[in-house]
Amino acid sequence: MLGSKLLPSGLGHTTSCFLEIQGTDQDSGYLLMADSDTNPKETSDISHQARPIDSVGQLAHALSSVKLSTDTLLKIFWPSSYCRLLREDVVLLDSPGINVDPDMDRWIDLYCLDADVFILVANAESTLMQAEKDFFHKVSQKLSKPNIFIINNRWDASANEIEYINEGEESYGRKTNNNNDYFPFLRPTVREQHLQRCVAFLVDELKVCTRTEAEGHVFFVSAREVLAMRTKANLGGDPHSGPPGAATSIGSPLSAGGLLSLVLSYQAYIYLFGV
Repeated sequence: MLGSKLLPSGLGHTTSCFLEIQGTDQDSGYLLMADSDTNPKETSDISHQARPIDSVGQLAHALSSVKLSTDTLLKIFWPSSYCRLLREDVVLLDSPGINVDPDMDRWIDLYCLDADVFILVANAESTLMQAEKDFFHKVSQKLSKPNIFIINNRWDASANEIEYINEGEESYGRKTNNNNDYFPFLRPTVREQHLQRCVAFLVDELKVCTRTEAEGHVFFVSAREVLAMRTKANLGGDPHSGPPGAATSIGSPLSAGGLLSLVLSYQAYIYLFGV
């Protein structure tokens, strides 16, 4: 959504603290520690209080030598011109993995009570984890029917699972009831297994929406693939244009059909949020 590989990402535990992302009219992004009470709009020179945007990786990555406490809040100001959501004054909050700290109640009280939308980014290579479910059970105890969406990320990994590839043309372009997505390279049972578990979690366990509504709250995407696609579109062939840190060298292991299915699902997702 930010149009750039800005936040920590990768295998294993990556984000070590809370990251708040909001828009700025500045030409370049910068970072503030949460304990800074100075409003950058009140001064014409923010250089003495702001940190360069490149320091996000140093301060917020779990593999960095800098060890911040899990509940530390870093405020990232990113140029609104790179992200439509930020131009609408939306503030994003990225949290550490919810299985790295048992004090989830404190997290919720500090950062989640005024949230309008919760997005659970799940790893599609596995399934919903109990730690993830426990966190949202606690959220639903503190908030009345929180608005929760589930994003099954890394869905591109399924393209390499030969045993799940459809044989024959009868299943190509199978249309589903979820945002008119197409997944020509998977047997229906694989995707439906994920979908059914996510829907059951939202409807039967949390009781935050109806079954019909829940199907519109579950998406299958590959952030890696879509970032590469959007970066290429933004650059327009010019490697020196577009957001700083744009991922210009990300390759795609997917076939055209497989990538199309991910793009369609992602487009439904960003249309919903107005990205």
